[in-house]
Amino acid sequence: VGEEVECSREDEQREELAESGFPMSWSDCEGGAPARPSDRVHSLPDLDRQVMADTGAARDLISQFRIPKNSRALRRVEGVTFNTANGPHHTDTAAAISVPSLGGAVAQAYLMQQTPTVLSVGRRCLNEGYSFVWIRGFMPCFVLPDGRVSILTVSHGCPFFDDDGGLVKADDPRIVKECGLDPRRLNDLLDAVPAA
Repeated sequence: VGEEVECSREDEQREELAESGFPMSWSDCEGGAPARPSDRVHSLPDLDRQVMADTGAARDLISQFRIPKNSRALRRVEGVTFNTANGPHHTDTAAAISVPSLGGAVAQAYLMQQTPTVLSVGRRCLNEGYSFVWIRGFMPCFVLPDGRVSILTVSHGCPFFDDDGGLVKADDPRIVKECGLDPRRLNDLLDAVPAA
């Protein structure tokens, strides 16, 4: 857990929180401002080393047992009822999770009783400016909005984020060797895609 900050209503803290993009309120801290934004986000590799890139999930998910009790990264969100193999499950709690494999982007993962940790491919491609590519005979990868590439691994036919991040620059030779992507064509593709 990060360093505590004194509860106050300083303009500086308000600006820092507003720029962080997290839905925090002053009521999060008794009598004043909540803790620093860095206290409010977990790093995904610290929670789970097996994170699936899921094309069948509309939302990011994580098991409630992976999040430390009294975590400051938890927040109330609009409730969602998921149809699971064990029947319907309703949740209105999510955790803010930093994903190093996606350049430190913060995911809002819904807490479930039991689930593998999954990050939604569709949400990132449709709403956040990412591209997902998996060419036969090569490893799957995410192309980030800034052009960097996250090379994924495969286990039992499913794409997983690599423990060490797997994030490389667009001109890295591993993109050709591991993903089958030509960096020149990748740059053309990125130039043709409108900004998200």
